[in-house]
Amino acid sequence: EGQQDLFGAPSRGGGQTPASKAKPTPPPEGLNRVEQQLYDALAPEPMHLDTLCERAGVDVSNALVYLLGLELGGHVGQLAGRQFYRR
Repeated sequence: EGQQDLFGAPSRGGGQTPASKAKPTPPPEGLNRVEQQLYDALAPEPMHLDTLCERAGVDVSNALVYLLGLELGGHVGQLAGRQFYRR
C-alpha cells in the first residue's frame, strides 16, 4: 500500500529527491580546479554546504561562488537549507 508521512497522511513525494528523478549526466568538461573539487565531493543525494566544503577542502565563501556557476551550468542543484546535489 501507499506510504504515509509522520501524521498519517498519504505521502506524495515517494521519497525521491530531484536528483533521483533525473537521468544522470556525464561529468562536465572544462571545470576549473575548485569546481572539480566541489563536483567530485557531491553526490546525487542532497548534502549540506558545510559537509560539502569539508569534503572538498574549500571554504564556504569560495564554494558558494563556484556552486552558483555549477548550478547555472545545470551540473548542480540546490534545495532549501543550503543542500546541494549533483545533477
